[in-house]
Amino acid sequence: RRPVLHLAARNLARNPGRAAATTASLLVTVTVGATLLSGIATTNASVNAILGASAPVDIRVDGIAAADDAAALAARAEAAEGVERTAVVPVLDVGITPSADEVDEISVSAVDLAAAAPVLRSDKGLEGLDDDTLVLSREYRLEEGTAVTLTGTGGSRELTVHLAESGVGPVVTPAVAAELSGGEVTDVSVWVRTVGDGTDTSVVDAVRDALQRPDLVVSTSATERASFNNQVSRIVTIIVAVLAFTLLITLSGLANTTDVSVLERFREIGVLRATGVQRGQVRRLFITEAVLTSLLGGVLGAIMGTVFGMAAVVAVFGLDAADSLVLQVPWVGLAGILLAAAAIGVLAALRPAGRAAAVAPVSALAQE
Repeated sequence: RRPVLHLAARNLARNPGRAAATTASLLVTVTVGATLLSGIATTNASVNAILGASAPVDIRVDGIAAADDAAALAARAEAAEGVERTAVVPVLDVGITPSADEVDEISVSAVDLAAAAPVLRSDKGLEGLDDDTLVLSREYRLEEGTAVTLTGTGGSRELTVHLAESGVGPVVTPAVAAELSGGEVTDVSVWVRTVGDGTDTSVVDAVRDALQRPDLVVSTSATERASFNNQVSRIVTIIVAVLAFTLLITLSGLANTTDVSVLERFREIGVLRATGVQRGQVRRLFITEAVLTSLLGGVLGAIMGTVFGMAAVVAVFGLDAADSLVLQVPWVGLAGILLAAAAIGVLAALRPAGRAAAVAPVSALAQE
């Protein structure tokens, strides 16, 4: 039903050497581009995951006293533009024995995992949290499994230290916090999750305006994420520019190869024209062959480049960090590369296809 496409595919299979030569230059270009895009996408996703684990809360509102209406403040923060969810987390000052990094008192957050999950970018720092565990970061210089005693206004509790690479700071469960405070109302912190990827630094100003409490401490982790994402965007822009330049070079090579193909197949074109094939069909035949070879090189290059890019990121970060890596396939970028490859095939074949369509059957068949 599609004779031009069928004949184009048969011609490529009949002349594998010529098809491979035509595909090779585009294959190298696409492989390099896909490797860079895949590597950047995987690095971006992995670093964002690491940043999410180290600072899982987009915005924190601290300094809310026990006498304040925490629920009303959380509702006002949630009504701010760019805010997705909020959670109220009790905070209490407790003594710790033995001391943590020569500090005898620390502030612990009472985190209910089910209630806090919607506002956290990552719960990695809260792994292992239970009623017998105190989650600490390594900055407190206590060893994993150390037995510590926390002492609050309402009582004491012995817990086991679980070290997290990063996270939300010293954390206990609400049950432990209630035991330490004797059931009394404590100070609280409001955790805020913003819309999107957490890089919008303007949301923190919107939260401050909504709260209208200059005495509250409003902090954000968006600045670091935004800075990194801006750097990634600049790198991707440079990669796209370089890729576009290399594709122009590839365009010239494909056009020359297709031109040579027309000369080599002069008699073949004459036979096609003599058997009733129209000029437009001859033109479409060469354009279709060029597009097929371009897509073949593009698909192979995209697959190879994606694998190479991910492997390069794993090699750079090391196997020890494999658990923190997020392998990301840049589907949009790869689709753009394939479309560009097809466009290159069409542009490269336009002039040679026009020459092929203009071949006179009699002169072509008379040629040795």
